[in-house]
Amino acid sequence: MSVDLSVITDEFLPQVIKLGGSEFLAVSDHRVAAYPVRKALYEVRPRPLSLPAADFSHLDKLVRDALRPLLSTLEWPDGREQAPPNIVSLTESAAEAILRRDRLSEEQYEAFVGGFRGVGVVVPPHPSESSAGGRS
Repeated sequence: MSVDLSVITDEFLPQVIKLGGSEFLAVSDHRVAAYPVRKALYEVRPRPLSLPAADFSHLDKLVRDALRPLLSTLEWPDGREQAPPNIVSLTESAAEAILRRDRLSEEQYEAFVGGFRGVGVVVPPHPSESSAGGRS
């Protein structure tokens, strides 16, 4: 493993699995609002978020294994019976951004993690925030 995933396994995912349906929908809404920033980032080559394949595969398994038991038990405020399909991908994207935050601008980083931060998940600060006191 070339990437240290401890910030994801020890800090991020334990908070994410405590979220309820309303919080996940708020994270999803933030993702939609941040689409222009995320789209521009994905058009850049090489992609700043790209993890090596083995690391991404491991991260994908960690996220799916953490969310799988939760998704079937959540209650959704809009009455749906199943989780929106983007819950896993938005969690993976935020995890990748946390791991690659040194390659992202503050605005780009916030586009990926801001929805989680908005519902109370504490994410590591962007490197530029660390020297300025940061956000929680």
